[in-house]
This record gives sequence, C-alpha cells and structure tokens, in this order.
Amino acid sequence: MSDIITVIDIGSSAIRMCIAEHIGKKINLLENLSHPVPLGKDTFRNGRLARETINSCIEILLDYRKVMQMFRSRNITACATTAIREAANRDIFIDNVRSQTGIEVEVYSPAQTAFLLSEQLKKKIKTNQCSAGFSLGAGRSELMVFSKDGLLYNASLDIGFMKMNQAFRRNRYTEEYYPAFLETTVDNELRPLLPEFAKFAIQSLYGTGQELDEILFVLNRRFGGEPRKSLVLKELVKLYGEIKGFSTEELFHKLQISYDKAEGIIAALVTVIQLMRMFKASELKLFSLPLGECLLSNLVTRKSENYTAGLAKGISRYVENIGIALSFDAVHAQHVALLSLQIFDATRQIHLMGHNERNYLLAAATLHDIGNVIATRARHKHSQYIVNAQDFPFFNDEEKGIIANVARYHRNSLPKKTHPEFMALSHPARMTVMKLASLLRIADSLENSQRQNIRKIRFDCDESGIIIIVDCLEEPFSIENSFNSRKDLFEDFFGIKLKLAVERTRT
Repeated sequence: MSDIITVIDIGSSAIRMCIAEHIGKKINLLENLSHPVPLGKDTFRNGRLARETINSCIEILLDYRKVMQMFRSRNITACATTAIREAANRDIFIDNVRSQTGIEVEVYSPAQTAFLLSEQLKKKIKTNQCSAGFSLGAGRSELMVFSKDGLLYNASLDIGFMKMNQAFRRNRYTEEYYPAFLETTVDNELRPLLPEFAKFAIQSLYGTGQELDEILFVLNRRFGGEPRKSLVLKELVKLYGEIKGFSTEELFHKLQISYDKAEGIIAALVTVIQLMRMFKASELKLFSLPLGECLLSNLVTRKSENYTAGLAKGISRYVENIGIALSFDAVHAQHVALLSLQIFDATRQIHLMGHNERNYLLAAATLHDIGNVIATRARHKHSQYIVNAQDFPFFNDEEKGIIANVARYHRNSLPKKTHPEFMALSHPARMTVMKLASLLRIADSLENSQRQNIRKIRFDCDESGIIIIVDCLEEPFSIENSFNSRKDLFEDFFGIKLKLAVERTRT
C-alpha cells in the first residue's frame, strides 16, 4: 500500500516542496517545487518579517495546497529554519499560515537540522570512520561530527552568507572592508570550536549547500579538466584571491552566475576556506542534501523496524557526550539509565507509554545528576537548567521541557503551581513528566550508593501490588531504606503498591 507524503521546507531564501510516493522501502519523487521569497533578508535586516513577505508566503503555500490536492496528499510535514526561528513575529507568521492554509509549521532547531543532515550523510558515505559534515546556509551553518552510529556532536554557527551580508550593510562599512569583515566574523565563530572538534578522530570532511555547489560550478568552468566533485583548498584560495575585490555586479557578469548567487559567493568562499584550514583538510567532498529531501527520507525511515532501536542508541551516545563534556559520573548515569529502562519496559501495561516517552526517560536518566557540575546542593534544579540549555537534535522544545522536568523531579520534591517550567507544559506533557519521574525515582533509589551494586532486577506481583526483586552486593537495609523513601510518587500516581525483595549476592 502506497502513501503520498508532502514535505515543505520554509528556508531563508525560498519555500520548497517535495511530494513523494512511499511504497515499501522505496520513495518515488512525484513533484519538487521551489519558489523564492525574501524571508532571510527581512529577518536579518530588520529582525522581523514584513507583512508583504508573510502574505507572499501564504500565497505560495496556497498554490502548493492545490498541487497537494492534485496528488491527494494528506500526510503533510512543514518545517521552518533560521529566518522564521529568529524573527520577532514568528508566532504571528505561524498562526497566519495555520489559519489561512491549514498547514502546521514546526520551527526546527539547529540541532534538529544537523541530525537530519547527518543521517543522510551517514547513508550516502557508508563508512565506519568518524567524519565531519558542514552545511552552509543563508542564515546559519551547521557543523557536525558523525559516524555509523549517528550524530556525535554538532555546533550551530552564526555565519550564514545572507546573514553576514546583512550584518555588513547594517554596520555601514565601506566595500573595501568587506573581505576583512567576513574573515573576522568566520574566524570568531570557528576558533572557539577547535578544542571540541579536536576530541574526535575526524578522517574526512563533507559539505552541502547551494552556494558550495555554485562555487564548484565556477571552479569547473574556470580551471577546466575533469569536472570536480569536491572543493580543493588551493583552488578555492586562488579563486578568492582573484575575485574578493569584485562588486556583486562584477561577479554577476564575470562569473556568469545568477545575481542571488553572486551576492553570497564571497561569503561562502571565506567560510569554506577557513573551515578547511581549521580541519587541515585539502579537500571538501560535496553532496546535494536539500533539507526537505532529508526530512522526507527521515519520515520514511521512522517507519522501519530498526529505527527505534537505532534512535535510542544515538540518543544514548549523544547525551553521554554532553555529560562527558561536563565531567559527570558516567558509570552512575549509565547504570541509572539502564535500571530506568528496565523498569519502564516491565511496567508498560501500567503506564501505557510508548517509544517516544522511553527515549525521554533515557535522556533524563542519563543527565539526572548533571547539575552536580554546578553544585551538589539543589543539583536537581541545576540539572533542569543544564538540560534546558541544550539544543537536542532528537527532541523539539516541548520534548526537551519534558526531559528537563523529569530530571528536576527525580528526587523527592513535587511540582507546584509556582514552578513556571512545569506549568508551561501542556497537561498531557505534565502527566508524562509525573509518570517518568516516578520511574526514575525508583531506579535512582536502587543506585543510591552509586556503586552499581544491583546486578539483576526482576518483577513479580501478588494481590497487594508489584514486587521488585533485586540481586545486589550490599546490605539490604540501605537499599530498602532508599527505595521506601522514593516509591511514593509511583504509588500515588498509579494507585499500585510497590514492594522490594532483596536477594544479597555472596562474593
């Protein structure tokens, strides 16, 4: 049975739409449309979207609606990136689009974008090596480290070519300072990242972006020979030296490229040259990875049997890297996460939560004590703050709020109406927090000694409730005392009594 899927990407310079037929494991592209719109120029110049631009977007989306109806597509996913995310009137834009077109727009974080791109790069490259990927955008650029296991690290850079151009114009510099302005701006973004990326054994560098494709087009025409499939540093430096003093008009005529591309090519050149120098890379291999097509592929991948397990593994790796960067107790965190998931799986028929909630628990359990890096006192509150400060590639803002609140309430306190972060969540999300926090409390109580003494955990039941049977190395009293002080939330929420049976392992 086939499914017609529509993906809409509302970018900084254009609104793109892909319509595809999904049959089994195959994706057949039926329609691919793009319409220019100056969203980025509005946001990066004035901080908000002009009414005329909003109206233009709505007209484009209404036209796209007609195309969707022709293909009888009802499965619609629409995402927006930097230009919408940073606009002061983004909520007005989203509401106007919803009310006039019926299309729900989700604003993607930089990390979500990096995740989609890294997943597609991973599929295309098919290597076990640790690699770096770079996506040059109009508003922001994404830099990521990935392997066969998925995204390991990402950084969002405030060096989109359109945004840098608008910043230069706002500062009213004379044109002769344009190359120096770009070089300084890019250097200020990249230099602080050197220590982080030095932690990874990066073997290759890959790139994507329309401006990079345009640079490759120019190089192939200027230097001749076999058509290039990658950018070579020495050729980029030569090209930059030749054209860095050109005006947009001169670039348009002498390079024979579109005016829009001419506006961004110098900024793109500066960015990619400094990036390659940072990684000591002589070559940048290019891939065409439009965000809409990445999202389309991801939507289809999510339906596969192996996706859930692979995603959980990726989440585990990513959140552990966050913890390692902050010098957390990795062994304790991993053990609490393991126990939490065991309890979650054993009590599915009681809590009735699914794969998404299991992943929230995995992240919250791994980072529940991350607040210790600030102070042991009130560490649960610090954990909430640190989690909220992260840009997770796997979770949207509400999901991140759930995870942060689960970490916040993993000890003994309960949510109150005076807690703004909890009350800001929807009612279903608040209930999810309570359920997951009750499970995390039990897991953390069993690892109270932080010595990983629990070897096995099993579950049984009798007429009075659930019996949790643990095999451990320490005196039963210490575990029972900790467990009995932390089980109340589960019992109150689900109305089921918990009992602990300890079987002490003899060594």
